[in-house]
Amino acid sequence: MVSLVALSGCVDERSFYIKANRAKCTPQNASSNSSGGSKDELQLGAGVLDISEHGLSEGYRLFPTLVNDLLSSQQVDDEPERNNLRLKRFDVELALGQVGRLNQIPSALTSFSVHASGFIPPGGVLQIDGVKILPDDLLDHIKRLPRGGRDLIVAKIQAVADHNGSELKSVEFEYPIEICREKNCLVNFIPNCKDALAATDPIPLNACGLSQDAPTTCCDLSFGTGEKTTTFRTCLTSK
Repeated sequence: MVSLVALSGCVDERSFYIKANRAKCTPQNASSNSSGGSKDELQLGAGVLDISEHGLSEGYRLFPTLVNDLLSSQQVDDEPERNNLRLKRFDVELALGQVGRLNQIPSALTSFSVHASGFIPPGGVLQIDGVKILPDDLLDHIKRLPRGGRDLIVAKIQAVADHNGSELKSVEFEYPIEICREKNCLVNFIPNCKDALAATDPIPLNACGLSQDAPTTCCDLSFGTGEKTTTFRTCLTSK
């Protein structure tokens, strides 16, 4: 069986791109594509991260959809496909704005790579969950600022894939993130998780258990007794 003849000579970053950040935490607040779409097709144009004293310190996570717009190189079924892409990493550059002017932040926290893997055939898409584009150590620097206020960080992201032994970089994807240091920005804090789970009144929950993009409830879990007590913070999910 003979497939459609495809030209494979025009390979550049426009053939490979990040389509959108999927709204895994806030599907109810995101705009959908023209076809309506499922939860994973809902998109966010910007993010919000609560790093107040009641939020989590786990960075900001992106849920990107990658697109391989290359045409198939196969002219017959048993011919090797030369336009498959194998994801290697995401390269991230952060523009810190006012945050960068107020802190001595190491360049390693604003320019870095996040390893990833996945396979994208010609004309295909790949959805990746939880790419950390704001590292924990960067947030530690920001938390040293006076409490309260909001800051804007713009992340510039490129996916990098292997294409026949050469690296192919995607179109640069620009994504703004509002960093909130104000109390009650996104997080409804209940000190004891037992009380949170036993609450009879409705409490805000988001779908990813992170203090990003949508209101949620966080609480503290404790294990052990006396000096051996260990406490850590978690956010509840709607799942």
